[in-house]
Amino acid sequence: MNDVAITGLGVVSPHGDDPRRMFDALMRGESALRPVFPELAKPAVAAVVAFDAARWFTKLQLAGVDRVSQMAVAAADLAVKDAGGHEGLDPSRLGVYVGCGMGGTASLDAAYHAAFQKGGRVPPLTIPALMANAPAAHVAIRQGAQGPVLTYSVACASSAVALSEAAKSVACGDVDMAIAGGSEAIVVPGSMMAWQAMQTLAAIDPANPGAAVKPFDTQRSGFALGEGAAFLVLERAEQAKARGVSVYALLRGW
Repeated sequence: MNDVAITGLGVVSPHGDDPRRMFDALMRGESALRPVFPELAKPAVAAVVAFDAARWFTKLQLAGVDRVSQMAVAAADLAVKDAGGHEGLDPSRLGVYVGCGMGGTASLDAAYHAAFQKGGRVPPLTIPALMANAPAAHVAIRQGAQGPVLTYSVACASSAVALSEAAKSVACGDVDMAIAGGSEAIVVPGSMMAWQAMQTLAAIDPANPGAAVKPFDTQRSGFALGEGAAFLVLERAEQAKARGVSVYALLRGW
């Protein structure tokens, strides 16, 4: 079994796209929760990304690409660049492993809105945009990956499972490099109302929305929704050494 090295980090988060700054904000206990959708009957908060899709997509490329896939492409691209790229590697030995629980909810929400509220036609690219495997497909296309392109949809464990499967593939020698992580973009009115109907979201203090969820708080009353994407580049430690790239850590177990 090969040692599995983490050589690249990429994030698109409510705290920005710099992994170190994001981690520092988390360590300071900074909440990214903000009020959203004031038109809803119940108050709602969520952690939303200030994402500029134009950094990675032309206007033409954005057709049929949901926000969940846009953020996945961006985070994966940042991770690959952080790892020094993958030029010279056999594309058939480059794998993509992505966790995504709900897929393109923005596209689905927009389709319902167009059909039932505006009386228009549903956009024809709605289905490929909302499918849960779309983020993995778009990452693979952008990176030229021709190895395994797999999606894991296991609710909140989706990305953890994707990372474990990617690490196993690297350790066993099935791939030389894996781009692994996850993406979620469920902060849309329809999704928010559905989660509210489950009565699992935390109580909200309008004067202090950021206090709605604090990890390990005995007063915690539920959870809050957020969006973002995060990816790691995994490869054999021996290969990372040969490429002369930095290793953040060795992934020992999963």
